[in-house]
Amino acid sequence: MSGTRGGLGRPAASGLIRTVRGGSLALAVVFILAVAAYAETDGHDHRHAEMIVNTTCPVTPGEAVDESITVEYEGRSLAFCCQRCRQKFIADPERYAANLPADGHDHDGHAAPTAAGEGEHEVHDHAAHREKTSLAGALHPVAVHFPIALVFALLLAEIVGGRKPSPTAAGAARFLRVIAPLSALVAVVLGFAAGGMNGLFEAPDSTLQFHRLAGLAAFVLITAACLAGHRWNAPARRGRRPVYLALLVAATFVTAYAGHLGGKLVFGDDYLILF
Repeated sequence: MSGTRGGLGRPAASGLIRTVRGGSLALAVVFILAVAAYAETDGHDHRHAEMIVNTTCPVTPGEAVDESITVEYEGRSLAFCCQRCRQKFIADPERYAANLPADGHDHDGHAAPTAAGEGEHEVHDHAAHREKTSLAGALHPVAVHFPIALVFALLLAEIVGGRKPSPTAAGAARFLRVIAPLSALVAVVLGFAAGGMNGLFEAPDSTLQFHRLAGLAAFVLITAACLAGHRWNAPARRGRRPVYLALLVAATFVTAYAGHLGGKLVFGDDYLILF
């Protein structure tokens, strides 16, 4: 009895260690496969190529666009030369609207006249910036699906195990409590690699800022819920289990909301009729 007093017993501790190792290995395999998938497709998505209305960047006029870096604006697909320019446009589209093609298309490969003073100093090393962020930015949409799926799976496992004790559900929950926070951390890091840190601590006034804050909140809640689950699922501490479940439900809703905002960034504000 003394071996279990005040903490986990040896069998429980060794089981937790095995779960952590297994979760880390599984996560590593998943992201190796994701990198392989990215390499196979060369990191480009040409589905929207025919819909893109500009051939030069509206933020840095004269720069050729990368057709894999796009955003929906007023029903049109706009392309940018780099992720940094895309983020600047999302943060303040009206500032660069004058640089868009007046008739909806670039016919001669040149940008529309630049608004007074705009774009003249927007020069930066796009090639170097792409080299640093293209892979990480391309992997964020892949990585972000894992914490969404895993936190929902964890909630389902806890519901099933709560209705009827099941070793299978309990084992699945232990595994998910390890891998879900790790996957959320990877998704957050890749997200900031793709979008940068500019404006993070300013008052949120754009979908991008709300998405980043919601993603951070989701990571914190997922981590807190999983730590609480590890600590409060022991029989001697079952009285605190409702707190764990409340954190898990909150994490699930915030994660879903962050994913919804990500969908708006990629597909536009009207991608869901209900929202």
